[in-house]
Amino acid sequence: MKKEQFKKGDYVVLIGEKFSDHGTYPRNHVYLQTEDNVGIHGRDAEGDMNGWYTVNINSEKGWEWRYATDQEISHYRKVKRVYNISELPKQLPIFN
Repeated sequence: MKKEQFKKGDYVVLIGEKFSDHGTYPRNHVYLQTEDNVGIHGRDAEGDMNGWYTVNINSEKGWEWRYATDQEISHYRKVKRVYNISELPKQLPIFN
């Protein structure tokens, strides 16, 4: 089933090649959606409440996004801010 909009509480990672590595909505950052909307809405990388319709539920080539993983969501809740996924602590493998 195709979604028609982001839902409040969705965690989204912007991955498309058209996103820069800097600015208000940089690539490879986790964002928390603050309202039901077709566009992304919530705190941007600078900490301001913002919205951007270029990033929408049906983004075109180059503007792709994905839902955050459980680990990424957990880290967002811990740091309480938009962050670059490269900041995630590296998990050591468990050997038996």
